[in-house]
Amino acid sequence: STQHSRARMGAASSLGRGKVNVAKCTVQGVGCYNFSAKERLTTLRLQKGSEACGGWEVRCAVASLGGTDSIKDKINQDRGFASVPSGDNGVGLYGVFDGHGPNGHNASSLLTETLVPNLQKSLENHFAGRGSRNVLDVVSKEFLAVDAGMTSQGKYHVSGSTGTVVCHMGENLLCAWVGDSRAILGSQSDKGGVVATHLSNDHKPNRPDEKLRVEKAGGEVRQAGFMDSYAGPMRVFKPGEQFPGLAISRSFGDDQGKAVGVTAVPELCVLRLSSEVRCVIICSDGVWDEVSAEECVRMVMTFSAELDAEGAAQSLCNEARRRWINARRNGFGNIDDITATIVMMRQRDSNSASTSTKASP
Repeated sequence: STQHSRARMGAASSLGRGKVNVAKCTVQGVGCYNFSAKERLTTLRLQKGSEACGGWEVRCAVASLGGTDSIKDKINQDRGFASVPSGDNGVGLYGVFDGHGPNGHNASSLLTETLVPNLQKSLENHFAGRGSRNVLDVVSKEFLAVDAGMTSQGKYHVSGSTGTVVCHMGENLLCAWVGDSRAILGSQSDKGGVVATHLSNDHKPNRPDEKLRVEKAGGEVRQAGFMDSYAGPMRVFKPGEQFPGLAISRSFGDDQGKAVGVTAVPELCVLRLSSEVRCVIICSDGVWDEVSAEECVRMVMTFSAELDAEGAAQSLCNEARRRWINARRNGFGNIDDITATIVMMRQRDSNSASTSTKASP
């Protein structure tokens, strides 16, 4: 993992085919933040609340399994991260970047090393009352700034990365994403079951609103093909051409795609945590292609009693990998990179939360 003066970050690195890499972080005292329901979302400022509003005990871990390619050696292009809060105005950031293209591993590494600390600093300034009143502007500005930096480097013409970031501030979660690395909130139902709540909505070219947006920007959404033979997922193309052929409609990098509607402008979701919440699960599509949201939550929540984020992350990645292998018993076909960032959560009682908050530096 890389060290940053304001946070510890666990990044999944390139791995062997059977090895799970786990970066483990612990948050003992998380600050409490509230936002006024009277404020419109477009002018939302998340603010620090009173010490008596509670608090959360959090454990987080990142696990990753490199994929396989039947034709060439494959580098794990996924990066997961867990950047924990520090100080009274600290912000927890957790997420996944899934690179693609020849420089996809560089794209996801750059985002982990640049976007995460920059976004964390900007959000901490926001919560301290400095900068824009609109938290959505704060997040979008950082997403677009790092994307512009990638464009200036000139090596992301046909390479890029997804990005899904979940920001935890006391009683609130904010999820920002581009692409299809999905975030799920796991909760305990009042009947003892589990509830999976989607925090993100995949940016796929065939999503009706995304298809319309891409087409208005001059792009074409269709399957890849030649001579009237088409197959596979819907992709973004330049009209009448065979490029860029992206299977996502928003991403970092991908300069070629930006000319036909692909963008790094994130979508955002903000919600208030409830006492039933047990976990946040953020994974690359190597997990979601094989394991449903409900299955993921059920699996991860078997580790909730001990807040065992490391065990949950390892178990989820191993299960996804097992399913990829079983689906390819004949030995043909590739296996995607598989990465999971798991945040286990438990609400403190008011007395312990108040004590922990007062003891925080």
